[in-house]
Order: sequence, then structure tokens, then C-alpha cells
Amino acid sequence: MKYRIQQMLAQDNPGGAIINLASIAGLGGMRYAANYSATKHAVVGPTKSAALEYATDHIRSNGIAPAAIKTDILSTAIEADTWDEATIAAPQPANRMGRPTEVSDAITWLTSPQASCITGTILNVDGGDKVQ
Repeated sequence: MKYRIQQMLAQDNPGGAIINLASIAGLGGMRYAANYSATKHAVVGPTKSAALEYATDHIRSNGIAPAAIKTDILSTAIEADTWDEATIAAPQPANRMGRPTEVSDAITWLTSPQASCITGTILNVDGGDKVQ
């Protein structure tokens, strides 16, 4: 993120949007995954700090926090009976895993002019898993 910010500040027209990829595990925690959760918490903090530090430079810093997304890797594990799709989807009120395009659509929106007043936000793409 340091080098992205340096580049954005050096441009003739400073500013831009930074999107960091975290996880819902970085917003609370996850059983049996303390190390993974810690790495995702380490994404959330700098994302929010950069939002505070660079807002006056027109640099927006946001994050995406997906729950289980049905990527090729996860699909392969389900097909191999390493994971059970119903068990993975169960914590989500939507009762399904997300699709990779749903994450990319959220990223696209956060970088768009429609989200020009959003900074310091971690957007959950989680089927309602972390609704509080």
C-alpha cells in the first residue's frame, strides 16, 4: 500500500482508490484459524489508518471482507470431499457461498465515482454472515 500511495501522491492529479482484500475472519475471528484471522486483521488496520491519513489527498482506502467464496480451489476441495458445501454455506443467512464475480463487482463499485465519499470502510461480501 505504501508504494500505491506514493504513486497516487506523485501524480499530476493526486488521488485514487485503494482496495485491500481482507476476510470476515479479520473482523471478528474464526474457530481453528487464529493465524489466518490475525493476517486478515493486519489488513483491516492499515486500510482504516490510510483512510484517515490520506483523505485530504483524495485517496480513498477501503477493504473487502468476503466470507466463503466458491473459487476454483474451494470447488476442487468440495468435489474431492475435503469440504462439504452445505457446511460451509450454513453460517450465512443466504445459505450459499459467494461467487468470485460478487467480490469483483464490490471492488469495481468501491473504485467507481458512485463510491467517491466512501473511505475507511470494510465492505462485507458475506451473505449476511457478519450482520450484527
